[in-house]
Amino acid sequence: STVRIGTLAITLFAEVVRTTEARPSGRAASADKDGPTYAAIAALCFLFVLCGGGIAWCLYLECRPDPGNIRIIMYIALFASSLFELALCITKVFAWWMALVIVFANSWGSLDAILRFPVLHGIDSFFSVKQILLLIVKCVLYCLSLSSFSQHRIKFFGLLMLTGFGLPLMYILALPMDDTSAEQAGASRTIVDIDLYLRIARVFTNPKDRRDVVLYCKGRLRQTVARAVSGSTTA
Repeated sequence: STVRIGTLAITLFAEVVRTTEARPSGRAASADKDGPTYAAIAALCFLFVLCGGGIAWCLYLECRPDPGNIRIIMYIALFASSLFELALCITKVFAWWMALVIVFANSWGSLDAILRFPVLHGIDSFFSVKQILLLIVKCVLYCLSLSSFSQHRIKFFGLLMLTGFGLPLMYILALPMDDTSAEQAGASRTIVDIDLYLRIARVFTNPKDRRDVVLYCKGRLRQTVARAVSGSTTA
């Protein structure tokens, strides 16, 4: 599946990068000589997996899956990507403050987009402008927070390809742009098309919204428990 391909891509890329960059000091000359070769191999492997994942994603979308299933896959992809980004901050590839930027940008940007999928927004809407600006700012701060370009260039370019190109393209391709207005309205009837942070603010300031959230969580909990009990009874 697409999720497994993405996970394998990240694992393979990280392992190749670790092997390339972690060289014993006694073999520094050999490492410098072979460095470009390993870098090229790592880049080719990552491009191959990224392109393969894109083809698999397009084939999956051709089957017209349920929007809920598409959201689940995008949630998993965002979670895996965020872990990879935070891991690079923990290992000091990026400055520590970049982790705060990642959490903010991924929650207000990517997570908000997935929560509102498959609602379509105009290119001049606040939603679209926000997503573009967050992506640009995030990429610029990647450059500013990078500890050493010469040592971590493979990770840097791989991360830019994944978060700056792969994930946004994954979302855009999944949008129902070819559907009729009636089909788009039907697929979006249960979606709350309100900014994520605005919804959070309303929960703390509006008692009615707070009650609605509590009732929604209780309903989801009952459904989950009912499914678990039904599954155990059937088994």
